Amino acid sequence: MERMHSKEGLIIVAVSTPGLYMDDEMYEILNDPMAPYHKCNMDYHVTLDAGLYTKEEIEIAKKSSSFEREFSLRWGSGTMGSFLQPQTIKDMLANSLDYDPDDPTILGNDFVESIPTFTGMDLGYGSSSNSTITVIQVLQAGDTIRVVHSKDYKQFTTYDIIGELNRIMQKYKVWNVFIDSSSPETIRQAKAELHWIRDDVEDEHVLHRHRTLPTYDNILKNEGRVEAELSIRTRMVLVPVNFGIAHK
Repeated sequence: MERMHSKEGLIIVAVSTPGLYMDDEMYEILNDPMAPYHKCNMDYHVTLDAGLYTKEEIEIAKKSSSFEREFSLRWGSGTMGSFLQPQTIKDMLANSLDYDPDDPTILGNDFVESIPTFTGMDLGYGSSSNSTITVIQVLQAGDTIRVVHSKDYKQFTTYDIIGELNRIMQKYKVWNVFIDSSSPETIRQAKAELHWIRDDVEDEHVLHRHRTLPTYDNILKNEGRVEAELSIRTRMVLVPVNFGIAHK
C-alpha cells in the first residue's frame, strides 16, 4: 500500500474502530511516531457536536461493555475484562487463607526476594476514575498464589499513581508489573519516571525487534502465540498486556 503511494502519488486514508488486540497494523501505525501519516482521533464527543447522537443515546450506549472501545477510543476494551474464568476465581476464594500482609515472613527477609512476585495495574481513565494495583506472590512451585496487596485508588492523578506503584514495587521486590496496554502514553510515562527499572520507553519497537528473532518464531510454532508473547514481554519490568481480553 505504501509502495503504491510513493509511485503513484495516491492519498491513503485508513479508518478503524479500536480493536480488541494491540498488535494489528492500525494500532502500530497510530503508536509509531515515525509513521508518515496525519492521525486524527475522534471519540463520541465529535458525534455529539455533529448531531449524529443525542446525549440520551450516548448515556444508553455507555451501558454496553464495548462503549470504551467503540466510542472512547480505548483499545482492547469491550469484553469481560478478566484473565480468569469465573470458576477459577471461585476456586481461588474457596482455598484462600487469612494472613498478616506485614508479617516478617512476607517482608523484611532475604528469602522473600527469591519468591516470584508480580503486580497487576489497571489505570482508571476514560469514563473510569479508579485505578487498581494488586501484588501477588507465587508459592510452592506455582501451586499457590498469595495476594499481598490489593487496593483501589480513587481520583489519583497519573503522576501520583506511578509514585504509588514505585513505592509498592520496592516494598514487595516485584519482578514484573503487568499494566493495561490501552494507554501507551501512560506506559511510556511510567517507564520514564521509573528509570531505575531500565525499561526502554519505546517498548513497541523493542517488542517488534524481538518478534523477528528465531527464538520467538520457534516458541510461536511449538507453544503458541500466548507463550511466544510472554517470552518477549516479560523481558521488560513494566509489561503492557491487554486487560480487555476475557479469560486469557
